This record gives sequence, structure tokens and C-alpha cells, in this order.
Amino acid sequence: MSEALPKGAVHYATSRFTQDTLPEKLRKDHSTKAGVWGQLAVQSGRLRFRREDKAEVIVEAGGTAVFAPQEVHSVWSAPSELAHRYV
Repeated sequence: MSEALPKGAVHYATSRFTQDTLPEKLRKDHSTKAGVWGQLAVQSGRLRFRREDKAEVIVEAGGTAVFAPQEVHSVWSAPSELAHRYV
């Protein structure tokens, strides 16, 4: 799976996480603020990504997943480093 942010979106990167350092709050349903898009980028391995009212997907190394402002989502089983970006 590979998705791009909307044209013109500006992003900044947060810390990179591993399976051991992924914050618990990201493993549970959460969302971004109004107007803030998110992009999940998997650096190696793979992880599960779920968005409210959508099927769970596996994001492989090199893949990304984009989520809209205030879209409820969660990630888990992250056996790899990942970057969780909010724009």
C-alpha cells in the first residue's frame, strides 16, 4: 500500500518508533486534529493499520498510509521501525 498526502499539504516528521517504543496511545484508536493530515511510513518490516469503517491493511516496508483529519485510526504489531507523520 502506498498513498500520498493531498497536493499542497505540508508535513513534519515525528520520532521513529519500533515495536518496543511505539506509544500505547498510537496502538489504540486515536485521530489527528481538524485540518491535520497524517501519513504513516514503514521503514522496514510491516505493520497493521486500521481506519474507522475501513478494512484493516498491512503496510509493508517502503509503503505509506494516509489518513484524513480527525479520521480515527490505530496501528499495531509493528515489528519494524516506522515514522508517524502529521501535517
